[in-house]
Order: sequence, then structure tokens, then C-alpha cells
Amino acid sequence: MKKMTQKDVKMGIKRGLTLDEFLKKYEATEEEFRKALEKLYKYRDEGEKLFKQISDVKEKKSKNQSEELEETPTETKPAEPDTLDTLRKRETELSQIIMKLENDHVELARKHKSNLAGFREMASVLATIEEQIRDAFSKYEKAAEADNLIVEEMNAISESRQTKLTEIEQVRSKVRELTTVSVFVYRNGEIECDSELDDSGFETLFNKMLEEETFEDFRIKDVKLLARICQMEVNSEKQLEVIFEDEALQAAHKEVIQYENVA
Repeated sequence: MKKMTQKDVKMGIKRGLTLDEFLKKYEATEEEFRKALEKLYKYRDEGEKLFKQISDVKEKKSKNQSEELEETPTETKPAEPDTLDTLRKRETELSQIIMKLENDHVELARKHKSNLAGFREMASVLATIEEQIRDAFSKYEKAAEADNLIVEEMNAISESRQTKLTEIEQVRSKVRELTTVSVFVYRNGEIECDSELDDSGFETLFNKMLEEETFEDFRIKDVKLLARICQMEVNSEKQLEVIFEDEALQAAHKEVIQYENVA
């Protein structure tokens, strides 16, 4: 399976890729792709949600195709009537089958009668063993009653633990929703985000970056775009998850955020 990143997944979802298109792109089976999503995202339920979201695109298309097929009329071929020769041949075949079944039944009945005699002998032996089992079972019941109390206490602890695990996961999910904002930056300079971002004051960082050798090979508009993004991160009260369409700008962004006193 080809290497896959969170940026690739989010870009694919943004463009409306189906599950089949994802599988073809990364040369993976459906199970390999599911496991890759679970491994790629820190929280397993997030990977499962994305897989379900991608699968829904495929199911929606499949449903539309099925409806089109249902609207296409089909032709049925009338059944041919049975002939006298066909019926007689079938009668002969069925007679032979019935005779064989009757013979099989007789043979099985003989074996059953022989087994009954053996069962009677074994019943006597089992009666003795049954008495021994009663004594052992009485001891077992006493030990089991004591152990049941232990199991009940263990179950109570497990239920309490599971409740707390569910609660902490819900809290963590809400924290992520409240503290993280996804920002998509495209090659044409367009910035896409569900929240309003403030880039005021980016000019100071922009001028400083123009003097750095690190950004000599970048276009001025790309340097300006990096400065705006970094200033947005400084001004925002929430954590920003910035995803660049241009991998070179993604790498440069990591360099910029290391500067101190941006604002």
C-alpha cells in the first residue's frame, strides 16, 4: 500500500473521492485502507468516522446505479411444457431414489437397535458415576457461591471503569472540537476556514522573512502568505491545523513558526 498522510485524506474528501478511488490511488484493499486510517489518526473513532464518510460516497453512487438498473425492463423467457417422455424418465429416477432411501433407512434402524443394547450397559455405569458427580457438584456449588461474590465486585469495577472511559473520550472529543480549527491553504493563495481569522500585524513578520536566506527562493506572494498564516496562529485563541496544498510551503511553514516574537 502506498504512503498516505492526513493531508492526503482531507484533500481527497474535500474533492469528493469515492472509496474505490481511494483504494485505487493507494493500491490497497478495503481492510488495508481502514486499518491505515485507524493508524494514521491518534483517536481510533476518528479514523472509523472518516472511513464511514468515504464509504457513504460509494454507497450513494451505487444506490443511484441500482435505481437505474431497476428502471430497465427485462424480458422473461416462457417455460417449456413437460413432455410425456420427460415425465416418465423423472418418475423412474424418483423411484430409484426412493428405493435407495428405504434401504438406507432399514440399515440405519438395524444399527440403532444394536446401539440400544450398548446404551443400557452404559446407563448402569453412568448411574454410579452420577452419584460421584453429585458429591463433587455439592462441593463445587459452595466454592462457586463464594467466587460469584468476587465476580460481582469485579463486574461493578469494570462497569464503573467503562463509564469513566466513555466520559473521558467524550470530554477529549469536545476539547478537540473547541480548540482546533482546520485551515486549508491552496496554491493560488486562497485560504479556506470555517472560522474568521485575524492576520493583523503580519507585515512585521513579512519584512523580517524577506531578509532571511531561508526564503530567498520563494516568491514574494508565497512569503507574504506564510507570514499571514503564522500571524493568524498567533492572533487566534484556538489551535490551528494548517494544511498546505503546496508541500514546499508546508515545510517552510514549520520553519516560520520557530521564530519568536512574531507579533
